[in-house]
Amino acid sequence: MDPNRGVRSCRECKRAQVRKYRAREDKQVVHRVDVCKHGHAMDEENSHFAADGTRSCRACSREKARESYRRTQAHRGPAFAERTHCPQGHAYDEANTYVTSKGHRQCRTCNKAREVVRTEKRRSERAVS
Repeated sequence: MDPNRGVRSCRECKRAQVRKYRAREDKQVVHRVDVCKHGHAMDEENSHFAADGTRSCRACSREKARESYRRTQAHRGPAFAERTHCPQGHAYDEANTYVTSKGHRQCRTCNKAREVVRTEKRRSERAVS
């Protein structure tokens, strides 16, 4: 089976492409920009070069990453240890809270409600059988 089935290429054109690529590869890329669009210096320490030869500002990349992280953290709300109520709205007080063996805090009211639902489901399955 022919691997180039349906594809034709001229040897001379291919050689010309290779010569052009190698000539471009040997040239030194000169960057004329001294600062990025946000004012950071584009020196060796602050520049990042991609495989295609483009250059980007490391300081801007870090700021963008930090801002993205802040946005994701803002949507999460308070940390689990700081929450005063469970997702269903029951208060996390001593009478309504217990800690599992793994250290997770759980709501007694919600667990009781889930257990009632499970029990009713089992009873209905037994009645049908």
